[in-house]
Amino acid sequence: MRAACARRAERALELGAHESAVRWASLALGTLDATLDDDGTARARARGREGWLADARALEIKGDALVGSMDVRGGVGAYRAARTTRARARGGTRGGGAGRASEEEMAREEAIGMKLARALASIGDATALVEAREVLEATPVERRTLEHGLLSARIARSEGRDRAAVTGYKEVLLKWPFAIEAAVALAELGVKAVDTRRALRDAATDEDARSAEFGALEAYVTAFAALEAEDTLTARNAVAQLRQEFPNDPFIAEARARINADNDRDAESAMREYAAIRARDPHFVRGMDEYGLMLYDNGHKQSLEALSSEMLRLSPHASESWTCAALYFETKLGSGRGGREEAFAAAEKAVRINPRSHVALLVLGSIYLRANRYKSAVRAFNQCNAIKVSLKAYHGLVKAYLALGSTANAMMCARQAHKRSPQNALAWSLLGDVHARNRDEYEKAIKAYEQALAYNPRLVRAVKSLAALNIKMGKVHVARAILQRQLDDYRPSDEDELIQLYCRLAQVLMLSRQTAESVKYYTRALAIRPDCVIAQKALEKFEQTRNPKFAAALSEEDVEGNEDHMMDDDVESRENSEEWMEQRGA
Repeated sequence: MRAACARRAERALELGAHESAVRWASLALGTLDATLDDDGTARARARGREGWLADARALEIKGDALVGSMDVRGGVGAYRAARTTRARARGGTRGGGAGRASEEEMAREEAIGMKLARALASIGDATALVEAREVLEATPVERRTLEHGLLSARIARSEGRDRAAVTGYKEVLLKWPFAIEAAVALAELGVKAVDTRRALRDAATDEDARSAEFGALEAYVTAFAALEAEDTLTARNAVAQLRQEFPNDPFIAEARARINADNDRDAESAMREYAAIRARDPHFVRGMDEYGLMLYDNGHKQSLEALSSEMLRLSPHASESWTCAALYFETKLGSGRGGREEAFAAAEKAVRINPRSHVALLVLGSIYLRANRYKSAVRAFNQCNAIKVSLKAYHGLVKAYLALGSTANAMMCARQAHKRSPQNALAWSLLGDVHARNRDEYEKAIKAYEQALAYNPRLVRAVKSLAALNIKMGKVHVARAILQRQLDDYRPSDEDELIQLYCRLAQVLMLSRQTAESVKYYTRALAIRPDCVIAQKALEKFEQTRNPKFAAALSEEDVEGNEDHMMDDDVESRENSEEWMEQRGA
């Protein structure tokens, strides 16, 4: 009966009937000639070695079926029991001593161990990763396979042991030079393309090295290594070479989108590339969190909603899907439709699914920042930078540290961002943000903002900050000129940025007591977005009091969530306007 039930379980598993396979395997383990120990492990009754092996096979089938039905933890328990049972079969022979396993038995035990390690790695928590590593290390070196080497290196990377991961991936390439996953992982871990190509050449045979696919592999390695090293020119040339041979490959297209998106070089082209990838293969998730972040930053809310909905429907177990969902929920803030708690839940789930996703951590840190949970934001942004350094993470760190009153830490982060990208407009504007907090450093702040605008004249946050600083210094006319010039020469296409400029210029005009002009710009903001809180409150206050001071100096609750995506800047502008009005004796 046991053997018949086990055969039925195996057949059900082959046909994909996982629930039936679990039930037949349980029947095989529950026959009269088997019982269970206190820990749930099957124990053969008066069957000896063959009974143990039968139990082990039934447990293995049960583990396969549980994993197939997405009960990974249940599968882990079954695989553990199967390994324990097979160990008893080897140690419980009738002679009393431990039996020597045959080649076939060793292969079966190693296969179960690999299944267990794979399931533990998919769980991904620290305890599971340690156990997975111990299971893999129990396999003799000479019997380790390609999957074994890749999984060991992947676990080391998940644990943050980057040196061990680099060593593991290099060992994989020595034996299997066409393991493209290892080559790309080395690029992501910061290994230079020349070193990876040398390793590939050393491992490949002369015949392999002369093949066309080996040349494609070298170009592939060069492209991804250059991307990680921010060598845009080299990456662009390598990707262009690959696209001639593989015009429809989604991985190469995703690399091209990343090149276009680098430092907002060509955001529209990058978004079109991502959209084309989705059209060809809607199940492709790599880089889609970057795509969602670009849609969010550029104000394409409907496209972001469509992307997040489709990804949650097709790929609900992907970290990228929940990152896009968190960004979509963030767009609902201020619209009366909730969003904050849903955004938190989605971002935290994305990080739980993939703790090494720097985009998920960046989005989570941004949500913490907007919720005024500054210490949590600092922790998330630091974790993001530990995985992959990002100017957006430095942006968040500067904002969080300034909100916490830690100017020294904010300056340290701003300088690190500037050192990493000395010709980046955002890095210069972060230096300006920190200098602007010290009255003695206003001139340094102005120079930093002007340098930021020299590199990117369309950086709205630098324009707003420069205008706010001039208001604080009593130069309202200069602030007005800066904002007016921006609208005339570099009018933003993004609705959010345009509304921000309209409201900031209207505020400056109100401070100058040019109320008719101020009302005109607030009205323009409301024409674009009727629910714009800043414009609504300012006009209401002016209608009620006819006092420009009260209309210009908005309260914190009036402007919450309506400015910078990373954090509102208008709290400071409120303080600036009040200070200036006091100086004028208004």
